[in-house]
Amino acid sequence: MRVKIIPTVFALNKKEFDTKFKKLYNITKELQIDFMDGKFVKNKSVDIKYVPNLKSYNKKYGLKCEAHLMIKNPIKLISKLNQIGFKKILIHFSAFKTEVELINCLNEIKKYKMIPALVINPNIKLNLIEKLIPKFKTIMLMGVYPGAEGQSFVSTNYLKIKKLRQKFPKLNIQIDGGVNLKTIKKIVDSGANILNSGSFISSSDNPKNSLNILKKLANS
Repeated sequence: MRVKIIPTVFALNKKEFDTKFKKLYNITKELQIDFMDGKFVKNKSVDIKYVPNLKSYNKKYGLKCEAHLMIKNPIKLISKLNQIGFKKILIHFSAFKTEVELINCLNEIKKYKMIPALVINPNIKLNLIEKLIPKFKTIMLMGVYPGAEGQSFVSTNYLKIKKLRQKFPKLNIQIDGGVNLKTIKKIVDSGANILNSGSFISSSDNPKNSLNILKKLANS
């Protein structure tokens, strides 16, 4: 299974967002935008008003962007994200009080023919979400605790990924955060096949080269 690397746009203000977005959309067709609305991760988010109308970029470049939603019950934003031009919505298990709320959000995403992915944090036990997994083609495991200082790959994810790969061999297993030269081989060896890399690529002097290095390592 070929491993896909998706750079991440994460910014605290419009200038920073514009700089990273323009730098990255020129080198890849797929980007993740960490839109968190400042409610789940205080003062560490991409505000939706920073995000340009992606449909114009889609026409020009075929850009496929995924939105990383972390606000409480984000269902009210799905139609707006569809209008902007997002193709994939990453919905956090922790953002919902009940499974019914999560399923309602999932159905709303499908209504607009966007692609949903279920996101879990490192401290969530797999047995809590196991019955939800068959409703998704992709599950994302956070490689870092959102908003924590000194973010790093959480090694406990290694065993979780292996268990998921064994039980759901066709599942796309996506990792977000902590993807760099030191961790990428271990993440790939565990069975993950979609990796989101933020600062390693977006903060690089040569993001295209950094992306190509990660692609080569992941698929060697």
